[in-house]
Amino acid sequence: MLTCQMCNHTFSSIMLYNNHQLFHKNMPNLRITCFFKNCGKQFNKYFNLKKHVYRCHTINKDNKMNVIYRCKERNCNVCFTNRKDFNKHLYNHIRRSKIGIYCGYSDCSTNIIYKIVNAYAVHICRYHSNITLYEQRVDNENHRELNFDTDNVTDNCNFYSKEENLNQISDDAVHYVKVISQLYLNLSTKYFLTERALQAVIDCMSSINEFSRQHFIVTLTESKQDIKLQDDIKEKIKDMFENSYYIFSNLYNSINGCLKNTYSRNAYFQKNFNMVTPKQVNLGFGNNHEKCCYHYIPIVNTLEFLLQNSDIRQFCLNSYNLGL
Repeated sequence: MLTCQMCNHTFSSIMLYNNHQLFHKNMPNLRITCFFKNCGKQFNKYFNLKKHVYRCHTINKDNKMNVIYRCKERNCNVCFTNRKDFNKHLYNHIRRSKIGIYCGYSDCSTNIIYKIVNAYAVHICRYHSNITLYEQRVDNENHRELNFDTDNVTDNCNFYSKEENLNQISDDAVHYVKVISQLYLNLSTKYFLTERALQAVIDCMSSINEFSRQHFIVTLTESKQDIKLQDDIKEKIKDMFENSYYIFSNLYNSINGCLKNTYSRNAYFQKNFNMVTPKQVNLGFGNNHEKCCYHYIPIVNTLEFLLQNSDIRQFCLNSYNLGL
């Protein structure tokens, strides 16, 4: 697995890792590692990583025929120069195998056994679908660094999304965080959902979001005959959808996710919704060894938040003057 040094998120492919770095590009003390095979270079700017990948890890059309896919299954070692034939070969292994297979791509760090063809097809679509910039050169005798003029490389990967799209994602993310936070706040305060139950809801929503994302990409990939769209347009649609997906997942990253745990959520609620967090007082354990506690609302904090409202403050002052 590839780990982001800024937020400790882990990724199963280089493509997802590099796409993720878009969200850290304006952070101070940025640290990005190039995880391409036999590289490992470090960068402190996102643009430098992008430039490095263009120059050193791009496969142009003239070199595509040198890409060799070698099957890693026991007693097989069949080689392919065509990606589609290689995938079909792996699908046949799954159909014939009783225990399933691991991913056949050499750059894949997942440790999952695939027993169903559809499940493996989704995995390939998600992690190994981009053949322009991210195909690993396996057992390639002509393996070498390639230098290209970045102006002549087609920008068809979400790793190289345009700046205006990034700004739009940022604006949408702010609104999205407020909407999802309002939902969590209502569940906790209005419907008295416990933190344990709320976390279960969050996990379920995340699973649904992931399933929807995979279903969309698979449907788009399989719609070549049904929908007459050019491949580059489909790639751009898929890239836009992939970028929007990270808005949800980045809310819960372990370093600076504003909704990563109860403390972070309460801090966000207090800052954005003027929420006064109830205080818990532990009372020890009951006769059946259950944990006992009670909660109270801090009066001083409540009054401070109320008096921040100009109408309430004016009403209190008028009432005080009338009393005099």
